[in-house]
Amino acid sequence: MKLAAVIQPTYQGLTKRFTAYCPDLPGCIAHAPTAEKAVEDLKARVTQQINSRKELGLTSIKNHSQVQVLEV
Repeated sequence: MKLAAVIQPTYQGLTKRFTAYCPDLPGCIAHAPTAEKAVEDLKARVTQQINSRKELGLTSIKNHSQVQVLEV
């Protein structure tokens, strides 16, 4: 399954960190000191959410988000 993910820098005081989230899974967010670690943590959270949904008999996740690079 392919899902869109957003990775962006965030700051805690003067410390730069990264946040990664999946727009198609509200609340599925990861924070880490590097972008790579944030993506790794996000993948684990997405996997957990997908497995939980299956166990509960809920419908599968639909990929509604689109990613486009804007040229301005």
